Amino acid sequence: MLYSFVIPTRERHDVLGAAMRAVLAQTRDNLELVVMDNASSSATKDVIDSFNDPRIRHVRAPERLPMIDNWEMGLAQARGDYVTILGDDDGPLPDALEVAEKVHAVWPDKILTWRISVYYWPDFYIPEFRNQANVHLGRHLELRNSRDFLRKLYTYKDQANFSELPSLYYSFVPRPLIDRIRTKYGRYFLSKSPDIASGLVNAWHVDNYVFSYRPVSVLGISRHSTGTSALFPDLHAGPLEQFKAEEAAPEALDPRLSNSYPLVEVAIANELLRFRDTHFPGDTIKPDIEGWLRWFATAAPRFASRRGELQGLLTEIARKNGVNPDRVKLPPAQPGASDVTSFFYFVGPHQSVFLRYTLGPHVQDIADMTREYARFAVPAAAIEGLKAEARPGLVRTLSRIIGR
Repeated sequence: MLYSFVIPTRERHDVLGAAMRAVLAQTRDNLELVVMDNASSSATKDVIDSFNDPRIRHVRAPERLPMIDNWEMGLAQARGDYVTILGDDDGPLPDALEVAEKVHAVWPDKILTWRISVYYWPDFYIPEFRNQANVHLGRHLELRNSRDFLRKLYTYKDQANFSELPSLYYSFVPRPLIDRIRTKYGRYFLSKSPDIASGLVNAWHVDNYVFSYRPVSVLGISRHSTGTSALFPDLHAGPLEQFKAEEAAPEALDPRLSNSYPLVEVAIANELLRFRDTHFPGDTIKPDIEGWLRWFATAAPRFASRRGELQGLLTEIARKNGVNPDRVKLPPAQPGASDVTSFFYFVGPHQSVFLRYTLGPHVQDIADMTREYARFAVPAAAIEGLKAEARPGLVRTLSRIIGR
């Protein structure tokens, strides 16, 4: 089995090299690394050439492409039986392929998706979080029913989080599924948010997927992070503004929502609505706006100084959709909270135990972080559920100390 890692990149040579080192440090050698260069300067090529490794293929777009087209071109270059996309400041754990091989020996036709851990690079724009990590201690697998999870996501039942969709961004996706989707739609990435769109299209085209509570890769957040800039525009809007300037005009917002306040959860909800209405209009899975308003309200800790504006947004959307605004309240304000201290909100879903881990000076980038993480992550051989009968809804009972 060949596994393809695809790294789309543009003018981020300062972090790209570490992401590449993390990929090439795998304990297995059955991999290829495709670096999809979106017409960057020669500095990016210099980083790639410095490795002189036959497993690397550098593909350069002839001109600047929209992000989604660069991702599509990179995906077309992948030759593996299973494919994943990595951000250029992210990195897989050294045993990522070891875990994937064990899973695919049991479930060869399944997507392998994993719980996200987060590493804040030393150049991250909030000094209090530099060189820290949110490290999850999960240790088991479940075969997750795709439609059940989609239904929870569209209703915010059990606080379902879009980051647990089987996205190509944090999954190994079988080649036949990718080919089937591309044949059906003419391309694989179907919107300007390729991480969310790939998770949705995958989930709608498979009955179930393997979800690992033991992370397989680490999401790196550096000074370039567009997603974090969108989450916290009051703290650092630069990457988001650069992204908007370089991309085409944004798609119209669904009239059931509102853009009167810069809330990334609303943008994600808009993506969920647009995707369902465009590609699965007759499906029985329908959005629950009241449930989504409860989801939007969880953003309050990120905006300690603008709670009134956030409450106004919730009230506006509630009235548009016939929901009593009094049913949707922000969580109580935390005494002394600020937009910076409330960044602790961004620790990912709460269903598994995690540690906020401050790293020593020996960790300077994502390659160092993944190597450090491997010292205490559950070994691939100890992951629970690998020999379990393949049936939807499989759940293992674990130690309260370790969690899910």
